Amino acid sequence: MRLLRYLKELPGRIAIAAAPLLRFLAALFLLLAIVLFVAGSTQQGTHTSTLAHWQSISPSSLASLKAAVTQRFGAWMWDPLLSSLLGLPSYVLFGGLALLCGIAGRRRRVVNIFVN
Repeated sequence: MRLLRYLKELPGRIAIAAAPLLRFLAALFLLLAIVLFVAGSTQQGTHTSTLAHWQSISPSSLASLKAAVTQRFGAWMWDPLLSSLLGLPSYVLFGGLALLCGIAGRRRRVVNIFVN
């Protein structure tokens, strides 16, 4: 009976334990998004895509990711889905990640309901 109750409460406990990490990641992604936005704005207004950044920093890891995704899931996963997602400007992608991590790691309010 205790084990069943523990397993039922486990996702809530994991969410509570992961919330500070998700808030930290949200702050880190937001900082990176702001830096990339300012860097793109100061270069004659050309905002570089995440794919172009990745290609210039580490083309071998990008090629290995493409090969792994196409081998595991098929070419349809890389070409329309991931390439269009990575084709977004870098600040949009990291801003979206910051938003998702911030929502997932937000502090929950505890509402106490007393019935008399």
